[in-house]
Amino acid sequence: MERETEGILRPAGLNLGWRLAADAARESFEDLVVVEFKGACQFEPVPYVYDELGPMAFTHSHDGNVQPFTEVSCSKVAASVSSALEGEDFPRADILFGRALGRVLAHELVHVLTGSEAHGHEGVQRAALSGKDLISSALVLSPADLARLREVRK
Repeated sequence: MERETEGILRPAGLNLGWRLAADAARESFEDLVVVEFKGACQFEPVPYVYDELGPMAFTHSHDGNVQPFTEVSCSKVAASVSSALEGEDFPRADILFGRALGRVLAHELVHVLTGSEAHGHEGVQRAALSGKDLISSALVLSPADLARLREVRK
């Protein structure tokens, strides 16, 4: 997950530092985003879900201002991944699940870092990502989203 998230955001010049909550409490940070993972965050195949899953993650906002607090639903990501797996994918399902979590997290971090709830028309910042999108060989920032991130990082 960390490798995937970093790989997506690296072209924007971002370097991420990962900490567990208990460790982060002993440090101070100039830029901090708090991410809470909910549900079981280990991949276990789940039955195909026919109902609308809803968002796999969300970033909090208040009065139209995006806050640096994100929640990721591991269970919803796992269900999406499970529905997209094919025969040759099953032996590496845990790796694909980590990839999917990284992509969902990168999507939410773009919201936080740009301070915008806007979605892109292509790439990882699209409003909806399918299970196939989440486990595909590559999913990157669109040129427009990359430019937005570079602009706010100046």
